[in-house]
Amino acid sequence: RKFKDAIEQYERAISLEDRENMPVYYMNRAAAYFQLGDYHRCVADCDQALRYAAEDGAPESRVQKAVLRKVNALVRIEEYEEAVGVLKHAKEEALHPSTIEVFSKEMKELEQRVESSTIRKHGNEHYKKGELEKALDLYDEALDLDPEDTRNYLNRAAAFFELEDYNACLQDCISAIKRAEIALANPQVGTMAQTLKQRVIRAKLRGGNACVKLGKYEEALTSFELAREHGENDEVEKKIREVKILIKSKENPNWEQDEIKENQQTAAVEKERGNEMYKARKFERAIAYYDNASRLDPKNTSIHLNRAAVLLEVGNISSAEAACDTAISIAKEELENIGEEGEEEDEEKKEKMAELNSVLAKAYSRKGKISFKAGNSKIAIDNVQTSLAYSENDSVRSQLRQYEASVEKKSALDRAKEDTANGDVSMKYEQYDNAIEYYNKAEKADPSGSLPHSYLLYANRATAYMSLKRYEEAIVDATKAVEMEPSFVEGHLLLAQVYSDLQPPR
Repeated sequence: RKFKDAIEQYERAISLEDRENMPVYYMNRAAAYFQLGDYHRCVADCDQALRYAAEDGAPESRVQKAVLRKVNALVRIEEYEEAVGVLKHAKEEALHPSTIEVFSKEMKELEQRVESSTIRKHGNEHYKKGELEKALDLYDEALDLDPEDTRNYLNRAAAFFELEDYNACLQDCISAIKRAEIALANPQVGTMAQTLKQRVIRAKLRGGNACVKLGKYEEALTSFELAREHGENDEVEKKIREVKILIKSKENPNWEQDEIKENQQTAAVEKERGNEMYKARKFERAIAYYDNASRLDPKNTSIHLNRAAVLLEVGNISSAEAACDTAISIAKEELENIGEEGEEEDEEKKEKMAELNSVLAKAYSRKGKISFKAGNSKIAIDNVQTSLAYSENDSVRSQLRQYEASVEKKSALDRAKEDTANGDVSMKYEQYDNAIEYYNKAEKADPSGSLPHSYLLYANRATAYMSLKRYEEAIVDATKAVEMEPSFVEGHLLLAQVYSDLQPPR
């Protein structure tokens, strides 16, 4: 029973193109494919065998064998209508009464399944229209004709569910599962295995839903967990979570509040551990603790803000900003909820609003730091101004002044770059007065010479002064250039040239 080895040998035989035995090779390989459950390849090989048989005038017994093998393969993949078509055509071509009788018998059995399938499809149409009683009658007819087709049970179960006959729904699901699992246990299930597994999942889901409606939560959970064994399925996981909640509610009506309280207590411990790791500058460990804390207590704004701080430390700008946004969203939502409670403001409500405003102020301040570190000074200023709008704070006010000074400095340096460049262009065209004016503006914008190569400004202005025979001013600028960059050889030569021009040799 080494079918794979047999297939390999038949393939070699086919490649030799031995015309006389081709139908035999294809038929035998089809048989091997059938045993392996590869029914589509079996059908394809039967078609090849029938083609050769027709061309070569093969004995009718050989044709009969190929037709029945193809039909059996089609039945395994539930292609009943195609199987009937194959038999009908073969019957019309057959000559011997015994062959016709065999095909007629097979057709009769399959036509019943085809009729069942047709009736079920009509039932589906009525089901979609909400005509459930009519759909139920048709599913009953379909089952009478083919009591082994799992689809008939599944579809009738759906109708029973909608009609709120949950016990009948559950029984049909059990029947569908039983038949599908018998088919799955067959070694020759082959390519139908996945289809059957999906039907089992559907039946267990539907049966589980019926159990939920009947208040049998433990049975529902068992059904859903058994469905999981047949493959990954998001719907199954969702149902398991939902029924577990129902079981908890049944055992303890206050379970949700108890669980939230317990989670908050655990989150507080995780947050404190994160704080300790942050102080010890063990940032990755701090992030892990804050992640756990935020999962357990997702509405705790302080956890998100602490997480933002440590994410900023490791340079994860986008995640740090997202953590601040989460805290902001939570605080704003709580403020809106407080506002919807009515116009009366008792002390407790005022305190809560003040607390939330403080959270928002802190969140926007931290967001400002993140934006500033990312090089977005203007956005940083907007965030800090928003922070101050929620709550005045000297430290944040100082933060704002720092960011504004940074923006102003950047703007001044941009002006210095532009004026320096314009001065260089004027020098190129020997417009020395214009060049000096531009260099003066650049010096005023960047008096500390913080721009890269700013010593060149002084060297170039010294050259302009020298060209205008303003030697004293040229000496000052050339001296400044070599003081800023002692290794600037051209600067030393320029200074020497200025002195030389100022006191020409006698």
